[in-house]
Amino acid sequence: MYTTIDKYRIVPGAGAELKRHIQMEFKPLIGRLPGFVGYYLLEVGADQLVSVSIFASKGKADLASGPTGFWMRRLSSALGDCILGRPEIVSGQTEVYSRVEAPTS
Repeated sequence: MYTTIDKYRIVPGAGAELKRHIQMEFKPLIGRLPGFVGYYLLEVGADQLVSVSIFASKGKADLASGPTGFWMRRLSSALGDCILGRPEIVSGQTEVYSRVEAPTS
């Protein structure tokens, strides 16, 4: 598996609207990409969001970076440039992981 973590600085107060668009539009997009394993979004204060994307391999993650990056830039522009600058990105081979199925209730 290969994991990419993107840290976005956002306009304070824009988090709720960004999260709504990510939930309704981005989740279905990323979920259809080849090799998709998981996606998580964290709100880190009023002015930061962190996304964690997991794909089966580096090749699949690299292929996904084009459409996902385009989508985020388009969303930011549509919402009045609420994402400030470029994200900080770290990525690498997932070396250790543990997984438990989330409860359904």
